Amino acid sequence: MGTKSKSKRRTGKNHSLLPRKTKTVKILHVITRSDVLGGAQKHVHELAQAQQKNGHQVLVLFGQKGPLAQAMAQSSIPHRSLQYLVRPIHPLYDPLAFAEIAKYLRQFRPHLLCCHSSKAGWLTRLAGKLHPTPTIFTAHGWAFTEGKPPLQRKLYTTLEKLIAPFTDYVITVSKYDKNLALQQNLLPTNKISVVHNGIHDIPPSFLANPLPSPPKLIMAARFDIPKNQAGLLCALAKLQNLPWTLELWGSGPQKPYLQNLSQRLQLQPKVQFHNWAHQIEKILANAQIYILLSHYEGFPYGILEAMRAGLPILASHVGGIPEAITDGKEGFLIPPNHPELLRKRLQELITSPTLRQNLGQNARKTFLRKFQFHQMYQKTLQIYQSVLQNHLKHKITSPSNPSKKTHQKS
Repeated sequence: MGTKSKSKRRTGKNHSLLPRKTKTVKILHVITRSDVLGGAQKHVHELAQAQQKNGHQVLVLFGQKGPLAQAMAQSSIPHRSLQYLVRPIHPLYDPLAFAEIAKYLRQFRPHLLCCHSSKAGWLTRLAGKLHPTPTIFTAHGWAFTEGKPPLQRKLYTTLEKLIAPFTDYVITVSKYDKNLALQQNLLPTNKISVVHNGIHDIPPSFLANPLPSPPKLIMAARFDIPKNQAGLLCALAKLQNLPWTLELWGSGPQKPYLQNLSQRLQLQPKVQFHNWAHQIEKILANAQIYILLSHYEGFPYGILEAMRAGLPILASHVGGIPEAITDGKEGFLIPPNHPELLRKRLQELITSPTLRQNLGQNARKTFLRKFQFHQMYQKTLQIYQSVLQNHLKHKITSPSNPSKKTHQKS
């Protein structure tokens, strides 16, 4: 209890982002999608919720309508759906989405513009320069990350280089993503920082017990690229003699294919498919092993949620995942396209309750030490503060500043 209270006092010191005479900071968040509630959407929701609680005025813009819109409404966070903001590059819709963002910039007149995800990031940063507003882009995994098709990587790298001059600052959620940006010379090192995702802790009643057998395996992820539920099903098909069950939670275009694959591999009734659930805490509390297999990743929220619950992790060695999981400590990391190692680690976890318990305890300790919400929030506020102060200094010292001209004449 003492540690928590100290953390709260520490976090509370810098909630004021502008000079004291400015009582309220207006923050405009823009994210591409609302039809899913993934890590980027959860990040924006929890960030906006905390900022509004601290007295700042927040508005969130997003494309489409879905779980994120529902979460914003339940938290009483002002939000607007943009009709033309869609994920794919669209020569007709994109200019219209830009106009929508520019309209809210003029109406809301924010002190700070925060954009998340690639499409919203490009359009918002451009709007932020045409309607001068300090702009921060949070990269929840680059669109040109390793593992994506070469032509796509080249296109998105080019787009990021074109928009980089319109960026005041970039936050990456992993060291991996920061290094990718620096390797591509997107921006100087003094304009980019790593802030790992952080999430709120849960009550003790939601902590998992990894000991029971047969263990329940959980993978909660969208049924779509870059996730690799198919690889998991194929590995488990060769371990059917062992006692286990698997629950796959999510939605997405590959769900029918995966259901058919499960039938062909004769995995039913051991494997069950469930539609996406928002109360992930309850699902994880009843699990013994958490799995996330992906072809590429940023710094996934799902890993942190499982660590928070005290579960052993079996995940792909991609993106920022190794920054949360050390192989053999909090769980096991599997390089892509290593099915034999995947089967071996699955067998070890399924057959050893003690191993599951030890890894789960380590995961919980690492979460408490490194990935709580207040840690992420404080670092984010410090960056906001720095960007706003630099913007104010630039306005004061700018040759076009009328107040400076008046002072010089007098």
